[in-house]
Amino acid sequence: MIACTLYGALAVWLFSFAPSLSNDDAYFFLRGIERFSILEFRPHFPGYPGFILLGKAFYSLGLSPLNALSFLSLSMALAIPVLCLLCVEKNRLAVFLCALSMPLLPYLGLSLMSDGAGIAFFLASFWQYRKGNFTVSGLLLGGALACRPSFVIFAAIFIIAAIVKDKKAALPFVLACAILCLLFLLGLLAIEQMPLVWEGWRFIEGHFLLWGNTTLSTSKLSWFDSFSRIPGGVAYFSALSLGLAFSVYPHRKSILLFIVIFGWGWILLFQNPENLRHLALPLILSLIFIAKTDHLINKIALYSLIALQVFISNQMNIHSPRLSPLELTRQHLLQESADKVITHHGVHYLRERLPNSHVFDKYYPYQVDFPLWDVSTTAPSNLSETKVFPSRMMGEQSYYVHKQELKRD
Repeated sequence: MIACTLYGALAVWLFSFAPSLSNDDAYFFLRGIERFSILEFRPHFPGYPGFILLGKAFYSLGLSPLNALSFLSLSMALAIPVLCLLCVEKNRLAVFLCALSMPLLPYLGLSLMSDGAGIAFFLASFWQYRKGNFTVSGLLLGGALACRPSFVIFAAIFIIAAIVKDKKAALPFVLACAILCLLFLLGLLAIEQMPLVWEGWRFIEGHFLLWGNTTLSTSKLSWFDSFSRIPGGVAYFSALSLGLAFSVYPHRKSILLFIVIFGWGWILLFQNPENLRHLALPLILSLIFIAKTDHLINKIALYSLIALQVFISNQMNIHSPRLSPLELTRQHLLQESADKVITHHGVHYLRERLPNSHVFDKYYPYQVDFPLWDVSTTAPSNLSETKVFPSRMMGEQSYYVHKQELKRD
């Protein structure tokens, strides 16, 4: 009863936030629900066809594009704790509370991104696979990839491990997943044709080598830097590692173990450390794996993780404005009648929603005349002259706005 009450309270709290876009990627999803075109960034490559179709389904019910995107994102995020409970046979209450108290869960719901939907479909696929419904599991895994194509490594390890463990049982699972993914791919090719291939190559090359902040790019930010900035983050990942270590030997042949190991490797090596939401799926799968062992140490690890998550959430959710920092930044610049704005975040959204402003992308070099409004997610040295729009929860970035005046000799 207490767990159900907490779940209801979280749902009410999340739905109390006004729908607002948190970054350019969410803005591209909104555009995709209005009209789909990958080449026009509606949304960006690879198109997330499953997520867009779900959003269009809500849109067809009479909701506005923004409300449809918000309802989809929130409902998928709130499905995650329930699906975690269904995926385990032991320590079910602990796993449910772990997922419910996960500091990233509110952002999965309020970011209006596809992460929550991808995770929900992946967990549903794992749940059905454990029940022996292999065809349904394969379709759900295909749905996960259609909502979140970056989960391809998790899905590939899932498929390979399933084939190695039982080829006969894995056949309908693999075929169902492959057929659904092929249908989505053929649909995208029919819409965009060959330019989709060139855009895909540009996007993949850019993500890994240019602007993706991966280990292959020139980014100086690491995942360790991101962990160390989280209050209690080091203690949290220490407890998580301890619980995983005590679960490895009794379940060394588990499919889930291989998904967890390779999944963490994929995230830490090839995803952007600025976006903590990438940690959500391997983190949730790790909690489920720890719960597979009904040992005292595992129970202690799970409830320690719950306590640490509550502590982290309380530290990260000090400020809870009803709108995203990006939207509050836009409103502030609109009130100030900002003429020239330069930023590295939310460029497309601000260009669209600030029609009387010239918005410059900080990624490119410019010769811009002062005065200039600078929008950043990094705190400047002089905070006294800076307007701060704090993040609402873990995973979201705060925005800092200050005006650079014209300097004369």
